Amino acid sequence: MKSFKSLLIFQFSVLILGMFLFLLFSTFFTYKLASDYEKKHVEEISSILAENINLIAEIYPNKYLIEESMKKAVDEIPALEGSCFLLNEKVYCYPSNLKKEFKCTSGERFLQEGDKIFISFPIYEEYASQFLERKEEGCFLAVFNSYYIDQFRNYWFLNALLISLSFVILGAVVIISIWLDIKFDFNKLKEFIDKLKKTDAVLVKPEKNDVYSFKVKEFRDVATLVSELIEQISRLNDYIKQLAVKDPLTGLFNRNYFNLVIKGNYLSLWKRKAFPMSIALLDIDNFKSINDIYGHAKGDEVLRRFGSIVKETLRGSDIPIRYGGEEILIIFPSSKKEEAVEAVERIRSKLVKEDFGIGRPVTFSSGLSDFPSDVKVPGDIDKLIELADERLYRAKREGKNRDVLF
Repeated sequence: MKSFKSLLIFQFSVLILGMFLFLLFSTFFTYKLASDYEKKHVEEISSILAENINLIAEIYPNKYLIEESMKKAVDEIPALEGSCFLLNEKVYCYPSNLKKEFKCTSGERFLQEGDKIFISFPIYEEYASQFLERKEEGCFLAVFNSYYIDQFRNYWFLNALLISLSFVILGAVVIISIWLDIKFDFNKLKEFIDKLKKTDAVLVKPEKNDVYSFKVKEFRDVATLVSELIEQISRLNDYIKQLAVKDPLTGLFNRNYFNLVIKGNYLSLWKRKAFPMSIALLDIDNFKSINDIYGHAKGDEVLRRFGSIVKETLRGSDIPIRYGGEEILIIFPSSKKEEAVEAVERIRSKLVKEDFGIGRPVTFSSGLSDFPSDVKVPGDIDKLIELADERLYRAKREGKNRDVLF
């Protein structure tokens, strides 16, 4: 599998190669086109000269007049070195030394030899028409210097080549600019991802400046997508953390929280400071009958509302924990059980007012214990819970819907 960077380099190389191939082919076709125009140009000039000389010869076939017309054409056309005119076996040439090079062929009328170009045209009888067959009477030969012709071709070709080269250079600049922008964003995206790999930044949403600093829209879209995914992962992580330490039904802390936080961190502080602390264990009365008669959905409704009332009633420093099925453990830091029972009674008074549609109020029994009256050693939370549990069961035996403190 190719890396994105290697793919960019490959695409860039293909584009550069394509531009130079375009330059190469445009150069070839431009040169060929210039050569064709050169040939057409000298043939048209030769055709005009042939008609002019033939017309003079038909009107007044005077040797000096014909040669003077040839001389004038040579003087006015720099590329023309001379011309010859054959009519009824008579040869007129200017300059006269061209006679030895005079070639009147019936085949290809364009011929180049060395630095000279020979163009020949047949001459026909004056009285020929579309009703009579035209008969050749002679021919006209024009001799051009290829150096002057090449100047025309090279100038035309050079202009076309410069235009093509300008387009290629402009295209290369644009492509290189785009490639540099992509390379910049590619490196920035790598830094962006590397930054997110750090353990302390994986779940932290990137800043907007990090996202909008990309030059290419597609890279910005990728960074935005990564940012949104990180935000979702962060929310999911928070939710997972809550699931790890909170009970999803009641919204209270669960046994994991009790083991990890209370026993893991809180007890060490309690041992050092030795501040008062109370424990209350609350258990809904006759909860099994609610499930059996009205179903588990009704039981869940009672538990859910019970948890809400507990959270609404307690102080922010108090710690409510769903300890068992319908048991709730409440830790009251810096409080004696006489103070804690007031909070428990407030919970009781709110709960009995709730109408769950079962024909009777829902009540609970509770057992309480504290440090230092029940336990002499700070940090012995297991002993406090054991005492509170014993008192809870005594409250059940004594008629339920009550608190037992001693």
